[in-house]
Amino acid sequence: FGTFEVSGGEISGNTASQNGGGVYVKAFGTFEVSGGEISGNTASQNGGGVYVKAFGTFEVSGGEISGNTASQHGGGVYVDAFGTFEVSDDGRVDDVYLLATSGVTISVTKTLTGTPPQVRNIDLNSQNDGTKVVTFTGVSGEDYVSYFTLAESVGQKVLTYQDDALVLTPAYKVTFDTNGGDPTPSPVLVAVNTPVSKPTENPAKTGFIFTGWYTGQGTEW
Repeated sequence: FGTFEVSGGEISGNTASQNGGGVYVKAFGTFEVSGGEISGNTASQNGGGVYVKAFGTFEVSGGEISGNTASQHGGGVYVDAFGTFEVSDDGRVDDVYLLATSGVTISVTKTLTGTPPQVRNIDLNSQNDGTKVVTFTGVSGEDYVSYFTLAESVGQKVLTYQDDALVLTPAYKVTFDTNGGDPTPSPVLVAVNTPVSKPTENPAKTGFIFTGWYTGQGTEW
């Protein structure tokens, strides 16, 4: 039932033989981070930086959690069943794992003020279409889609805004063939039934004039 507050400094270089390399938040305990850094911690199981036990609460409003590792899940943060993970202001977190089958989401109840993305590489134990990943209360989630990114392990999915939440949505992978031109745009994942935006920069190739982008079937974009 206690609360542990961190507003600066560093938690780093720690190791756990099981869960919670940097910090272990017990049931009904609260861990609040408004500044500082949690990095370089390791867990042999889950939650290299922070492990949030069932019914524990972790609130991040500042600082950064990055560069932590776990042998199983949640290099940065692992949120167990019925745990709570809230993000606000300019808190930044890398490598999050959520027990989504137990209804665990990232909760946003206040404005996000950092540079997107603020929460990167989110993984979860349910990858079904429509699974809620981030929920919003009292703020407009439509403004924050770019503030959250999924881990590659989630597969060909993107986050879209639906009913006050960001949910898993099937996507197409779009690649760009410049036929030897430079630069080559990076592939992008685009939600099904969503238009694809053209690359912001056109490729150049010596001896050729770029006339536009075309689909694989030869239709001009």
